[in-house]
Amino acid sequence: MWLFHVSLCVVIAFASSECPSSIFEDIHGTCYYFSSDRGERHTWQEARQFCQDIGALLDVKVDLAELDTEASCMSDGLMMQKIAGKGERVWLGGTDEGSEGAWYWNSGRSISIMDSLWYYTEPSSGTVQNCLIAWVRGDYNRAYYGDNECSAEDAFVCMIL
Repeated sequence: MWLFHVSLCVVIAFASSECPSSIFEDIHGTCYYFSSDRGERHTWQEARQFCQDIGALLDVKVDLAELDTEASCMSDGLMMQKIAGKGERVWLGGTDEGSEGAWYWNSGRSISIMDSLWYYTEPSSGTVQNCLIAWVRGDYNRAYYGDNECSAEDAFVCMIL
């Protein structure tokens, strides 16, 4: 099964096409929009709406970025490195707002709190912080998952799904 997943990732990466607009950055076949490049910051819900509005204008499906998808498997690490390089806290497309402690991507796929991308003290704030961020933590300038108040205004990453 593991070999099939890796093979599928390679096939998808080679079959990818260019991004439909210059505002998106192609990272190994997946198209991302980094709001920090334009100084844009929004609440989590506003950021999600912004991504969806860009998609509507371009006639493609866009939402806050998700990791661990078949389409993004080759770009996940590179995208997190890009976030670390920018040095800003950014919204991603995950939340536990519907059921405290049960994290889900906007697509409905679950996010394991055992995932190595969570910083070791995260998620941390119960019912106060329910939206997923990525930010640089620790000694190695690495981006990790964390939880934050959804009403905070942060940069964000959109992804063409």
